[in-house]
Amino acid sequence: MEDALAAQLTNRSNKQVRTQISMAVMKNQIDQQEAQAAALVKMIQNSSLDGTGQIVNRTA
Repeated sequence: MEDALAAQLTNRSNKQVRTQISMAVMKNQIDQQEAQAAALVKMIQNSSLDGTGQIVNRTA
């Protein structure tokens, strides 16, 4: 009986650790995607189109 209880607690602990790791990995991926999206928005805002599909160099 004690062995079964110890096994159940160990399995529960292992599941909690796996869940925490999965959540940390997912959060890291979300953070990376947010950073990439912000960089893309910044790039789009810093560019302008002249109607020909070519990017206009405003610094020239």
